[in-house]
This record gives sequence, structure tokens and C-alpha cells, in this order.
Amino acid sequence: NAEYMGIREHVHLMSSDMVRLNVGGEVFVTTYSTLTNPTHKPNMLSSMFSEKFENMTNDDGTGTHFIDRDPKHFRTILNFMRDIDVPLPNDDYLLQEVLKEAQFYQLKDLETKIQFQRRLIREEQQRQLTREKQYQIVTDVLFQSVGTEVLRMTTEGYDFEAWLASGSDSPQRFHILFSKRLCQGEIDMIDRIRGHV
Repeated sequence: NAEYMGIREHVHLMSSDMVRLNVGGEVFVTTYSTLTNPTHKPNMLSSMFSEKFENMTNDDGTGTHFIDRDPKHFRTILNFMRDIDVPLPNDDYLLQEVLKEAQFYQLKDLETKIQFQRRLIREEQQRQLTREKQYQIVTDVLFQSVGTEVLRMTTEGYDFEAWLASGSDSPQRFHILFSKRLCQGEIDMIDRIRGHV
């Protein structure tokens, strides 16, 4: 019937559009349409499979094109070529790995997404760090007393963070910043209090 013939024609068109990529020993199957998706800015993959560069593709004789690259994150690269709105890992180390691949394949829009995701992770880590620490500032400490104050605070469980000259007065004085990591019980208590404010 007509519906069957339409499906059959669609499958045939997909088959003729298919391309096999061997990335570092792992084979991925996609389509020329995906690799040359006009939604994306010009990139390495679109250049490889455009008419202008089709004679430069590294075909091994079986119709498979080899790319000498680690395949670990190529699925993310390929899904980005297909869908644009691709999920990214919520781990900065993995994001750095994906970023290197995006740079290799010259996917500028993906690079931008990754950098934005990394910034969100860093901001969240900073919020967590601030949330889990108690800070103490000791002000106007004479230079010759800095060592004594650092020793006093460290014996009370604080870590030295930084110091800053309080001005140009003589004798010179300093503000010293210390921090102490809160235990989980203290963090939970703070969250409960904030939840009722």
C-alpha cells in the first residue's frame, strides 16, 4: 500500500545517507545530513563531508572513515551535531575532556555551552565551600604579632586563609582571615534556621 511504500522509500533514503565513522577503533553510524547540519557553524566534521572536501575523507575501502581520536566522548559530539541541546556531564574534569574534543572538532557553540556549564559548577562549588566554612577576621594586628595570632587561631582549629595590610600607618598593621570547616551537624542546623527565616 501507499503507507508501506512511503516507509520503504524513507528507509532507502536513510540508507543512502548513512556514513560509518571509526573513531579510535570504535565505529559510529550516522548520516551525512547530521554531519553537514547547516544549523551548526562550519566545523571539522562538516568540512570532511562537504562536497568541497569529499575527496579528502579517509575511507578504508569498506565505506568507513577513520578519525584518529579517543572515542570516549564522541557520542556527545555526535548527539550535539544531531540535537544541539545535548546533556553534558556535571563534573568539571569530564567537561574539560569534552571541551578538548569540541575544540578538536571546531564546534564553537558546544565550546560555549561547556564553558557555561563549567562556570555554573565552579559557582556551585564556591557556594558549597562558603556554606561549609565559618570565617573569622582578626583586625589591626601588628606585624610582629602576626605569627602569634596565626598560632593562636590554628590551635583553636582555624586555618589561615589570607592577610591584608590595613593601611600605610606606621607601625604597619594587618587584617588576617581565618576559616574553620563546619561539621555536618552545624551545616544542617544552619540550613534549618535559614529555612525558617
